[in-house]
Amino acid sequence: MATRWLFDRLFPNEPQQRIAFHQEIQARLPGAGRVLDLGCGKNVELESYRTEQLEVWGVDVRQHPDMRHEDWFRPLGASGAIPFPDQHFDLVAACWVLEHVADPQLFMAEVDRVLRQGGALIALTISGSHYVTWITRGIGRLPDVVSRDLVKRLYDREPHDHFPIYYRMNTARRLAAAATLTSLHVVRIKRFADQGYFRFSKLIRSIATVADWCLEQLVPGCGRIYLTVVCEKDSSAVSSIAERAPGLSIPRP
Repeated sequence: MATRWLFDRLFPNEPQQRIAFHQEIQARLPGAGRVLDLGCGKNVELESYRTEQLEVWGVDVRQHPDMRHEDWFRPLGASGAIPFPDQHFDLVAACWVLEHVADPQLFMAEVDRVLRQGGALIALTISGSHYVTWITRGIGRLPDVVSRDLVKRLYDREPHDHFPIYYRMNTARRLAAAATLTSLHVVRIKRFADQGYFRFSKLIRSIATVADWCLEQLVPGCGRIYLTVVCEKDSSAVSSIAERAPGLSIPRP
């Protein structure tokens, strides 16, 4: 309770990042068409949007042990190829995915390929400018068995929910660079404060809250750890990335 009071005092009326993520989705959700949950995990994040007129598909590198809606799930192909045809989706959503992307240009090229003209990518991720990313990078350098055990102890996260973290497209500059060879462009990035990474200790969480507030006073944005990202595909864009960048090899499903 004390940590919540401190947060509300230092960050009054701070929006909740997951709510903001869904608000961005709802603002662009078609009445009929197709939506993709890219990196869907259990395949439940977007389940409430599925209707008779609106298909909601999930893809991931492997099937989660607690998978829901298996009929609406497909595994990603080699090198992250999305197993759907060109211009198949009106909207692509990615929740806690961008931080795990090893090849940002390839990732954005695949999103570009499956999005219809005028479609959008909406993502929720962690800011690469926040100090927590340096902590998690340090944990990632530990032997795999050690880092997995630490994550399990601190966050009660099972091994199947543990993935490598790269932060290669987690700043505005890197996002723009990743979209350079595609018909996608970043139209909005919003930042949100939250010290949930330190939920295992009330004291550390309180210290992090004050630290984030101090960072915000020095460099606005640096004390806010989460990002919602909106990228739109040009309605008049060339539909095939290969036509714009013949030298870039894009895997096909």
